[in-house]
Amino acid sequence: MGENPALKKLVDLTLYRSLKDPKDDRWENAFQTNLQTEVENNGRTPIAVGLQPNVDKPDIRDLPWEDVLP
Repeated sequence: MGENPALKKLVDLTLYRSLKDPKDDRWENAFQTNLQTEVENNGRTPIAVGLQPNVDKPDIRDLPWEDVLP
């Protein structure tokens, strides 16, 4: 993300929503598709932990027509 605060906020929001919404499995799918497939090839070198990071809710404006998560 580099020095782009808007992009960081967008990534944090996506991770937060994926964590809080039981129907949102974007993070699990991304991990399975992009990282889990590489575990065998890396031998004993760990590449990632199969646990979604806990992300605080970013400070964003909630629009009335959006589904708002706690």
